[in-house]
Amino acid sequence: MANVKTLHQIVLQNEIPFEVKIPKKDPLNYATLSESQFNIEMEKGLADLSEGRITPSSEIRRQLHK
Repeated sequence: MANVKTLHQIVLQNEIPFEVKIPKKDPLNYATLSESQFNIEMEKGLADLSEGRITPSSEIRRQLHK
């Protein structure tokens, strides 16, 4: 996810300030996961959020409106 500084750079430069690459492996397909695998992935996402590695879009919008 983009942080506020990155979003400001996109607006200022009118371009993405980094190289965009397509991942070499297929993205995770939640439809193919077992319930156990799905729960593990959800726990990873919650841990990322609680440890500040993800910024909710509502927070980014709030900071951009300041």
